[in-house]
Amino acid sequence: MSIEIMDEDIVISIIFLIIFIILGIVVAVDAILKLRLLGRVKNWISTTGKITDSKIIASDVRGGILAFRHRLELCYEYWVNEDKYTGNRIGIIKTKYESLIRDRVEEIEKKYVNNASVNIFYDPDNHEQALLDREITSYQYLKLILQILFGITLVLVSSFFIFSLV
Repeated sequence: MSIEIMDEDIVISIIFLIIFIILGIVVAVDAILKLRLLGRVKNWISTTGKITDSKIIASDVRGGILAFRHRLELCYEYWVNEDKYTGNRIGIIKTKYESLIRDRVEEIEKKYVNNASVNIFYDPDNHEQALLDREITSYQYLKLILQILFGITLVLVSSFFIFSLV
């Protein structure tokens, strides 16, 4: 009985393909979890709350070449029965509240100024889980579907290449 030793290039290729498989799984599972959350929040209960802090954060995205991603960050409080809760999640998809164009984020921020009264949707089974916006655009929905397809494709193609190498 002889044991074949694989060529070093093949081993390195297989390692990279395994990394691509893991990446594909992570990408697909992330989108699936967001779609599951989208389905669950439809049944969340609405209550009135108050914005306690609203600000736009700019972060450098290109290592100092004057490109900034502007992101809306909020804190809000709400009451369920006699218990007070605080939250900071705006919606299901975070990128809906950030942009390279500050004016877009400022337009969204107008809806969530400090001390503004807002509708808050909270999980009836876990009152600490809440968000302000439970809708996603058809474009964002399409992106989630494409993200799942991309992840599955990455797994399948990488698996095919692994089996062809072995």
